[in-house]
Formats: sequence, C-alpha cells, structure tokens
Amino acid sequence: MNNKLCSLIYLIIKKALHLGKTKLVKLIYLMDYEHFKAFGNSITKTDYFYYHYGPYSDEIGKCVKELEKSKIILEARNISGYTGRVFCTYCTLKNFECD
Repeated sequence: MNNKLCSLIYLIIKKALHLGKTKLVKLIYLMDYEHFKAFGNSITKTDYFYYHYGPYSDEIGKCVKELEKSKIILEARNISGYTGRVFCTYCTLKNFECD
C-alpha cells in the first residue's frame, strides 16, 4: 500500500464534500501533474492511463478499497434525481495516521 497516496486520498475526502471517484482521481492526477511540472517528480509516484472519463490509476482504486476495508472511509451509493444513475461519494469515518 502506498502510504503517501492513501494519506492524500484521506485528506482530499476529509476536506471535499460530495466527492466521487472520478473527481478524486482527477484531483490527484492534477496534483501530481503540477508537482511534476514544478519539481520534476510526482507526489504519489503513481502511473496513470487514459480512461473514458479522464486519467485513471489502479493504485488509487486499491488505496480507496484498502481505506474502505479498514473502515477509514465509507463509500455511499446515491441515485441521481435528475438522471436516475447510481453514483458514489466518499466520507471519512475515523482518523488515518501515515507511518
């Protein structure tokens, strides 16, 4: 488990309201991108690949699942009143300490 990535995911979810998986991945990607432009390396050392809705990383998905399994974050499934589609948002359940 990438502790730096999991800590970043936790902090983003803790601060952001109504944050879904797509937006979470895009925020982390943009942070990595801007950090790479400024300092020549990424924050998370994560590899991204092209996906229909934007960049995606398997490592981000694994960290999210690990945080859910550890009951640090919760995935809430919601139904859009406008489109009727199911979407997920995240919230924190307890504090997460990085080694």
